[in-house]
Amino acid sequence: MTDEDRLSDLDEPLPEDRRSDGGVSDIGVDAPRPKRPTAEVSTPRTQELRSKSADADPDLKRLFWKLVALYKVAILGLVFGVVLSVFGSHPTRGPALVVGGAVLLVYALVLTRRGKARLDAGEFERTEDST
Repeated sequence: MTDEDRLSDLDEPLPEDRRSDGGVSDIGVDAPRPKRPTAEVSTPRTQELRSKSADADPDLKRLFWKLVALYKVAILGLVFGVVLSVFGSHPTRGPALVVGGAVLLVYALVLTRRGKARLDAGEFERTEDST
C-alpha cells in the first residue's frame, strides 16, 4: 500500500457527514435565517439631516472635505514617517514624511481656524435671495 492509497480515503466524507434526501441534513434542525440588512434607513432624523445638508453652502462643504483630506494625509504622513524612522528601513524618507505631515497638519489647523472665523462671522449663512 502506498502513501497515495492511504491518503485517498481522507477525501471521502465520513458517514455521519453524508447527507440524504438531496442535501437535507439527517438531523432535521431548522436553522433560523437572518434577515438581510438594508443600507437605507429612513427615519425623520435622517430626512431632516438630508434637508439640512442640501441647504448647506457649497463653499462650506468644499472647505469641510478639504480639511478632512488634509487631516487624513497629515496623520498618515506623520505615522508612516515615524514608523520608517524608528525601524530605520528608509533613513531619509522617514524624517521627510514626518516634516511633510507636520507641515500639512499646521496648514490644516490654520485653515480650520480661518474657516471657523468665517463661520462665526456668518459668511456661510444663506439668505433668501441666494436660494
